[in-house]
Amino acid sequence: MKISFDPLKDASNKAKHGIPLGAAAQLEWSEALIDVDNRYRTERFTIMQIKSKSGRLPSLLTADEDALATAAALSDPDNLPWTDQQLAELKLTRPRGRPFGSGTKEQITLRIDRTVLAAFRAGGAGWQTRINRALEEWLSTH
Repeated sequence: MKISFDPLKDASNKAKHGIPLGAAAQLEWSEALIDVDNRYRTERFTIMQIKSKSGRLPSLLTADEDALATAAALSDPDNLPWTDQQLAELKLTRPRGRPFGSGTKEQITLRIDRTVLAAFRAGGAGWQTRINRALEEWLSTH
């Protein structure tokens, strides 16, 4: 993969994050999970997971930089890094994504006249719940 970048952006990235953009050449791009962001004039990428060409996850800090970062983290008694055991015992309080449904509803596909749908949607958020209530009300009288 050919990688090119603006030297001014490289200098800015080094100053801000301590990582030169040229370090990207050391990564194994064929195995990366990448999210492409097309909202800008040029494509931008968010790398979700990547390995170095040797198969290891890259550490972009030098050994001295890593030692300084670790020492700084360990020097703050109110915010110590988590141990491997603490991370293993970590339980998410809420799963990622949409919340689970009530368990009493079933997802279906239903064709409704456009005018009916527009009338329910005009009421704003909760239009599906209002359709459900209208159907329950109809059931109670029939």
